[in-house]
Amino acid sequence: DTLSLHDALPIFEGIDAPPTSWDTPLAAFEAAYENEKAVSKSIDDLYSLADGENDQATKVMLQWFITEQVEEEASTKQAVDRLKLAGSDSSALLVLDQQFGSRPAGQ
Repeated sequence: DTLSLHDALPIFEGIDAPPTSWDTPLAAFEAAYENEKAVSKSIDDLYSLADGENDQATKVMLQWFITEQVEEEASTKQAVDRLKLAGSDSSALLVLDQQFGSRPAGQ
């Protein structure tokens, strides 16, 4: 007797807590950018699995997440690039802080 996917029991493994502090704003945004890239890879892996299973419905659902991740990666990369340009210039960091703080929620 083979076990079907519907009969399988899920196994949930622990997830490490993310860091809560960084030495610099740049380090925080670099960590955020690396995390967004890891999330994108996970979604891409799921899409590849769905494609291999010819699961069209899952591929359609994942397309929304793929589009969203493209935006998230671009946003965090832009923040990293701006912080690199600002360096340790406190005036530039203040301007960036105001720009980041004025963005609508969810962007």
